[in-house]
Amino acid sequence: MVILRRTCWIALLGLTIACAEERSGISVSASLALPLHPCMLTVTLQESGRSREAHGCDFATDANQGTPHSPEWGTTTSGDLNVFFVLTDTAGAWRVAGQVTLPLRPDWRWGVQFVNTTQDPAAQCFGCAGSRAFSLPPAARVAGPDSLWVVWGGNSMAHPVVY
Repeated sequence: MVILRRTCWIALLGLTIACAEERSGISVSASLALPLHPCMLTVTLQESGRSREAHGCDFATDANQGTPHSPEWGTTTSGDLNVFFVLTDTAGAWRVAGQVTLPLRPDWRWGVQFVNTTQDPAAQCFGCAGSRAFSLPPAARVAGPDSLWVVWGGNSMAHPVVY
């Protein structure tokens, strides 16, 4: 009987480890300078037949991250994650929308950040995997030809690289 219990323990331990390694996730943050504000942003995450919506007004800061951000959501470990966004003027005078697609994989945490600036913020970023600019209307610009940049990067959940 003792051997059976040890076998079951090892099997349960193995299942627990396998489950822990299959985690994946994503969080979204908004580093927006005036005249933009996180409340203007709505992000929709779509993958494997499910959809989640994040509203910038619900983003929070904490001791670990001073930039307003969403909670981390779990994702599947394969396929694609479509990140759709809409940035809308509070008066409804203008709207910017776009999409990026990220590959999902086991043991991976994606971070997606929205930044309004003139230059690609990924150029100064360690761990960024890509970026894409979306033109802002003149009323939404800080100066010059500002864009809304969507910047994404990722890291292992079990063995993260510390930058």
